[in-house]
Amino acid sequence: MEFHNGGHVSGIGGFLVSLTSRMKPHTLAVTPALIFAITVATIGSFQFGYNTGVINAPETIIKEFINKTLTDKANAPPSEVLLTNLWSLSVAIFSVGGMIGSFSVGLFVNRFGRRNSMLIVNLLAATGGCLMGLCKIAESV
Repeated sequence: MEFHNGGHVSGIGGFLVSLTSRMKPHTLAVTPALIFAITVATIGSFQFGYNTGVINAPETIIKEFINKTLTDKANAPPSEVLLTNLWSLSVAIFSVGGMIGSFSVGLFVNRFGRRNSMLIVNLLAATGGCLMGLCKIAESV
């Protein structure tokens, strides 16, 4: 290593030594912004756990609904394997939707802006809620 310009080290490492010697020392403090960021991140994980628990709680009711609907349409009860697979798909589709949403959010924001993207997402959520509500009336799985 060569020293020049008042003792600073040359090269990339010299740049870092020079830069760090001019930086202010960091203080380790808990700021309101840090507490807010931690709280938001923690609450986001509760939403995932809640939605998983909500769909698993009425398992028998949903399986009975699927069984009754398929029996009425095919005039024969579905096999246990089909019933289990449809139930598994119903539970797992929540995570798949979250994955697709997280991958596509950047595209929506770049194309429509943040505000319009939130409106589109809320429109999709309301549509999904209406379809779920109409599922029993339509006797559809």
